[in-house]
Amino acid sequence: IATDGKESVRVRSASEAFLLRHLNHSPGTRGRFQPNARLSIPFCERGDMEVDFLDADARIVIELDGPQHLSDLDAYRRDRRKDALLQENGYLVLRFLAEDLGTRLDAVLDQIERALANRTRSTPLVVDCRLPGEPSNERLLTTRQPGEAKNGTGSEKQ
Repeated sequence: IATDGKESVRVRSASEAFLLRHLNHSPGTRGRFQPNARLSIPFCERGDMEVDFLDADARIVIELDGPQHLSDLDAYRRDRRKDALLQENGYLVLRFLAEDLGTRLDAVLDQIERALANRTRSTPLVVDCRLPGEPSNERLLTTRQPGEAKNGTGSEKQ
């Protein structure tokens, strides 16, 4: 199926074409997602992995699942392995049911736009939980590795 954009873009299903049209219509997502993108992540005895939609800059993957993804246990397990591999490689995976594009399109698009906003923030979100007038406690901002003691020596004693 080819979309009706300026360039001919191939998608595998009517659901993918429908979502791509809506993504390219919205100012927040226009031109960001490449359909049927290949990533150099080995998967299913192949040297790469194909995803339904990819925003490479934000490292967001969108996957659309038709009924076959839920009725076949092997397909369901394969999708979970795919999600885990993508997450291990730093991608945020948004997985939607294809039927939700017809019944919950606004919610799907909102979720995609929220994910983009969170992934493309130029500064990290820091929440200051101090009460007014309370002094800063730098020790609360330090991090320890799992199993590391408070004094950094492996012992809880100071």
